[in-house]
Amino acid sequence: MANYAIISNNVVTDICLNADPKDRYHPDLAKLFVEVPDNVRNGWKKKGDDTFEAPTEVPIDNPPGENYKVMANDQKILKAEFMLNMTKDERKAWKAKVGSDTLIDAIEEEWSIGVDVWFGTKNADNPYKDAMADLKTKGVIGDATIAKLTKKYYLDNENFNDPIPES
Repeated sequence: MANYAIISNNVVTDICLNADPKDRYHPDLAKLFVEVPDNVRNGWKKKGDDTFEAPTEVPIDNPPGENYKVMANDQKILKAEFMLNMTKDERKAWKAKVGSDTLIDAIEEEWSIGVDVWFGTKNADNPYKDAMADLKTKGVIGDATIAKLTKKYYLDNENFNDPIPES
C-alpha cells in the first residue's frame, strides 16, 4: 500500500504509512494528503523535481570545543539538572550528607534561595570551582556524573572571566 503525507512549505509534516488517509482522517484533513515514496518520513524536504531529501542530521551534543570560552552563566547548574544527572546511589549519598557537610550545605543553601550554582572549574573567582572534585573525594559523586555535567555545561572551558554571575 502507498504512503501519504501532508507537505507544508515543501516539508513533510504528517505522514500516513501503509494506509489511505481517507480511512483514518476526517475528509477535510484527508484531502490534504498526497502520495509519497515509501522511504519518506516527517521532516523530509520536497525538492523542485518532486523528489524528497532527508533532513541533515544535527548533532544533539555539539560542544564548542576545548579552547572555546563560554559565558559563566553557561556553567551554572540548576538543582534539578544536577540531581537528574546523578545515579540513585549518588542522590542517596548526597541526601545523607545534607546537614553534616559544609560544601553540600552551602550548595543547597544557594539553590534554596533560587541561585543556580556556578561549577566552572577554570575561574579562580568561583567559590565552587573545586566542588566536583571535592564531592568525588567525599564519595558523593563519581567520574561518570562529573563527566556528564562537565560535558553538558562546559565546566572545563574558560569563561570570559566575568565576576561571579548573578542569577
